[in-house]
Amino acid sequence: MAVAVVGIALLTAARGSSNDGAQTAPTVTAVPSASATTVAAHPSATVAALEYRELTGDHPVVPTRTMTMPRNDLEAGSLYLRDSDHELHLLRPFLIGRDCPTCRLWSTFHVDRAPKDKVILKSLEHGHVVEDASPALRASLEHVRLL
Repeated sequence: MAVAVVGIALLTAARGSSNDGAQTAPTVTAVPSASATTVAAHPSATVAALEYRELTGDHPVVPTRTMTMPRNDLEAGSLYLRDSDHELHLLRPFLIGRDCPTCRLWSTFHVDRAPKDKVILKSLEHGHVVEDASPALRASLEHVRLL
């Protein structure tokens, strides 16, 4: 099973080939991405309706799409990887999608550093930084042993 990158960002893999015929891994910019806006799942159901924004290319207008997933543990606002079997894999806390307080655009952030009482996130798109002092972020970073 080939895994590329998805937010909600969803990224689906499209493998290319080099001039010598070797397979190359897709770059993040070549892989479509999505940002989940809402997830509707009944607690006793095993299916969730997901509204997401497919983030492909550099166009500023992003349409909202809908898909149904055979699971109900998806998080609205989180980024996911989408593999070749269309399964979603949570990217949080490695990548976090949120509005940038500097430019006010939706951006993808990664952990830059983590001083004692806060986490400094840095935007992949602009290089802007944001401080996050939420205990939940620190706990998720500790859970995956990044702290």
